[in-house]
Amino acid sequence: MPIPDYETLMGPLLRIAHASNGNEVAIPDAIEELAGQYKLSEEERRELLPSGSTFKFSSRVSWARTYLQKAGLLEATRRGYFRITKRGIEVLGKKPERVDNRILSQFPEFRQFQGKKKTKKENDSISSETPIESIAIQYEQIRAALSSEVLDRVKKLLPPVL
Repeated sequence: MPIPDYETLMGPLLRIAHASNGNEVAIPDAIEELAGQYKLSEEERRELLPSGSTFKFSSRVSWARTYLQKAGLLEATRRGYFRITKRGIEVLGKKPERVDNRILSQFPEFRQFQGKKKTKKENDSISSETPIESIAIQYEQIRAALSSEVLDRVKKLLPPVL
């Protein structure tokens, strides 16, 4: 099974916080519980981001938590811990099929975090990458294009081989 994207993890993460009955949840415990829910193999749990410095799954869980916090559905209680808020309980009470950026966009704090009010059309496009993954992918694309361009220029400067 592929590693779920951060939006797919939002609902289950919110439900983990709700199941704690108002108690705080440690991020490593949530990561472990979600990995079990999604039946991730040890290899999938240890898969790194392109930067090679962070595990992809734990990064996605952390981004899901950040987005839920920015929308006011979770609150950070201290470093590495969170709990559900009244707003989070209300959202779960509506029994949404999926908690994702579309749901979070109804809250002004989340729209402000996003940096702009998104139009419906923009909300319809869902990216499975976290911001860090997107940057890493774009970096690799730019790096490959630059390498190709430099190689072409060097080839033009070299005398022809006889």
